[in-house]
Amino acid sequence: RQLGDGFLGRTAEHGKIMVIDNLEHCADPYISPVIEEGLRSTVYIPLVSHGESVGVMCVSSHSPFKFSEDYVEFLSAIGAQIGVAVHNAHLYDRLKRAYEELRNAQEQVQRTEKLASLGKLAATIAHEINNPIASILTYTRLMMKLIGRNEFKPEKLQDISRYLGIMESETKRCGEIVKNLLAFSRQSDPS
Repeated sequence: RQLGDGFLGRTAEHGKIMVIDNLEHCADPYISPVIEEGLRSTVYIPLVSHGESVGVMCVSSHSPFKFSEDYVEFLSAIGAQIGVAVHNAHLYDRLKRAYEELRNAQEQVQRTEKLASLGKLAATIAHEINNPIASILTYTRLMMKLIGRNEFKPEKLQDISRYLGIMESETKRCGEIVKNLLAFSRQSDPS
């Protein structure tokens, strides 16, 4: 049914109370199912909030009934309260959706920040690991040259021992970097 169709639609459209004491004497295209239901009298009360129609309350009787002015005024007061409640429910729903959107946006920002931090961390770690690996490679090549020239003599043992010590400490340094990275990656999210 469109806004403005029938008594219900006109009440919603114009925000005016409609009282029908005897439905059998009405010319409304939508009234026959109401009569078939056994209803004889009805009043349509607009549910209004802040000057805007948010719905219609329909109070009906199975017997012809004369709705007094006081009764209609009472129903109108109830309709106004229901209108405010409906309006508040809509506001709550919009607030809830806005909160969800905000929460989703915050999660997206956090993911973006984590990815940016991860990129910086990866670059830093690559640099930190590259330095000790370059040292290890350099000293390995020195020792290979010594072996290649057959200069692996007892007098060179002190140099070789020093090279091996540097290689050991640089390897340990790489291990510490990796260990710290693994410990960092296992940290749980803050709650």
